[in-house]
Amino acid sequence: MKKYNLVVNDPYTDPEEKSRRSAHAAKLLRPKSDEVSVPIKTRNPAVNDKRPDFNSYRTVCMYKMEEMWNKAFREHQQKRPACEGKLSCDLEKEEKRGFSSRQTLICARCSYISDKYSLYKEIETGRKPSKLDSAVHVGLSQTPIASSSMRKIILSGNMQAPAASSLQRRANKVLNSIVVDVNKMDLRKRKKKIIEINRLRGKEDPNTISVQMDGMYNNPMYSCVGRTPFQPATQTVYTTAENITTDHNILSINIKNKLCSKHSSLEVDPDSGRLHVECTDECSANILMVKSIGDEYTWAKECILDLKADNIEVEHLVTDPDSSAYRAAQDLYEEGTTSTQPEHFLVYGMCKNKFSRFDRMV
Repeated sequence: MKKYNLVVNDPYTDPEEKSRRSAHAAKLLRPKSDEVSVPIKTRNPAVNDKRPDFNSYRTVCMYKMEEMWNKAFREHQQKRPACEGKLSCDLEKEEKRGFSSRQTLICARCSYISDKYSLYKEIETGRKPSKLDSAVHVGLSQTPIASSSMRKIILSGNMQAPAASSLQRRANKVLNSIVVDVNKMDLRKRKKKIIEINRLRGKEDPNTISVQMDGMYNNPMYSCVGRTPFQPATQTVYTTAENITTDHNILSINIKNKLCSKHSSLEVDPDSGRLHVECTDECSANILMVKSIGDEYTWAKECILDLKADNIEVEHLVTDPDSSAYRAAQDLYEEGTTSTQPEHFLVYGMCKNKFSRFDRMV
């Protein structure tokens, strides 16, 4: 019945009632004052803020932090002399820089906002990265852990850890100029140690040693048999290890790579043989795409010449049966580059494994 009355009793159907209602002046449903109020952002100090970032740790340079607070205190007093608010870090505007960060200070009572301060020492290159980021990668190169394990350790201490991509980018820049030189120094030290061992053993010529050579590939060389006419591997690491101690330390290493680190296309420049015309000498591809990746003759020859540069010659050479490393050593001796004729030894266990694997493929 109530719904029926609402439908039937329409006040706007009567002309007199309609004119009476329209004669009233319009009114604001929610009148407000003429003053425009600007909302003031409430800021909680770091002690009372419940966000997890305020309870975490940061890696800062001490004198950079002192410089930030002193400048901010002085500037806040000059701009707001009557304000007694406390300054705190505005973590919403924090900029992460690897292990370090850039911070901005704000007042919990007034609208003061400081400049952004870098709490780390900078390196004068490009974007001016933190010196701490570079130093950490130098230390990582001397330890058996990687950046992922280091991030776990840092996060376990409730500290801010750099992103994995940031660590990798910085490692690529730092280690390219450091690790290569460090590895060369380490290999040179091992070669001197081997010569000293031969001398202490009373060997007539301590500079002649016995070595074993072999190569590794990113894809097995036999994996393309019957599938494709192309080579399956694009990267190889050819190593030369001493064979006079039980440690079998690596004395020379030869790394070859066909892949470009900056481009994904397989277009080959006909003039330079590189993947792209714009690739420079810093490109990760150090051999031509048409070069045979299994050319152990060339890789072994370069390793033997590397040993010769440190006054070491190959006296006994141990390889697998299908290797041409002995032919490279013999050719260097016949050319007069080396003065010691090498003696070749085969690893028969390796020969057995290769023949059985070939039988399975056939």
